[in-house]
Amino acid sequence: MTITDHWLVEARRKQTPNVGTTFQAGQPDTIVIHYTAGSGLNSAVDSMCKPESKASAHLAVGRNGEVVQLVPFNRIAWHAGVSKWNGRNGLNPYSLGIEVVNWGRLDKQGNSLITWAGQTLVEAEGVQLKHKNDEKPAWWQTYPQLQLDKVTELCRALKKVYPIKEILGHDDISPGRKSDPGPAYPMDTLRKQILGA
Repeated sequence: MTITDHWLVEARRKQTPNVGTTFQAGQPDTIVIHYTAGSGLNSAVDSMCKPESKASAHLAVGRNGEVVQLVPFNRIAWHAGVSKWNGRNGLNPYSLGIEVVNWGRLDKQGNSLITWAGQTLVEAEGVQLKHKNDEKPAWWQTYPQLQLDKVTELCRALKKVYPIKEILGHDDISPGRKSDPGPAYPMDTLRKQILGA
């Protein structure tokens, strides 16, 4: 993957108005992984392009591996919200945000899994796992391998250009408030592949 003038050459581009100032020197040094809590790439991108949403991310990754870039990598996106990590409050000025299309937590009804929006998924699309911030297991939508591979590829490309030292989940920086990317996302594997940690 190639990054030129803070844009990923291989990504479809749709600029959002929800963007902050340029990162300060030495930033961004962190990547934050999110899930969209929705069904599709286009709906997630459209939502982040509405000024009233007051939300954005640098990249969005569809379940088929398609990538859309909304914010250039030298500008601050509005993805972390109220967040804290390693003595920092508010991670937006330090991080690149990647939104991954996934419903997240699901409700089991018989042999079906129901999303928060009432969409029905088959049981094979989910997995029962315990979130690190929860006491009991719950059902979560799985991530296709193609999508996981694409996010890994993106993180690898970003680390080549920017001083990335950490890869975090939204649930790491906003525990109790956020549960994405959830236990179905292999965050430890991603960190090892990119950071060797």
